Amino acid sequence: MNVNEKIFELFDYIDENSLEEGESLLKHLTYVNSEWDVLPEIKMEDVDRTLLAILMIDLFMKVKDFDNMKKWIEVYLYDEQYQEQISFYNGKLEFEMGNYDKAYALFDEAFKLTNGRMLEGKGVYLDFYKNPEKYIKK
Repeated sequence: MNVNEKIFELFDYIDENSLEEGESLLKHLTYVNSEWDVLPEIKMEDVDRTLLAILMIDLFMKVKDFDNMKKWIEVYLYDEQYQEQISFYNGKLEFEMGNYDKAYALFDEAFKLTNGRMLEGKGVYLDFYKNPEKYIKK
């Protein structure tokens, strides 16, 4: 089996089903998760894994499955050298989980490391960073 082909097959499958909702979407996510898990570990060396991971992160965020969101963030960030990427994606997870203090600290690190570029165009995450008082209730 060609691992790269399988990654693209999984990407195409979940992309085609990404507009599903609720239990139907969960069924498709579970399928991709199980197919990913049985692939040999060389899958982590395939740079195209990041395409699948980004989509899976967003879809698991949509269904509020934070354990699997974290799993796919780890897949995405595997062997990542840039701290700003690590901080941003972990901040995104913490934000979605409602851990706003942790999220802010991680976004702040990403912001400072890139002079703000990491959060440009990031919608709610940029708004949160600029206006944390709207989100963090003391």
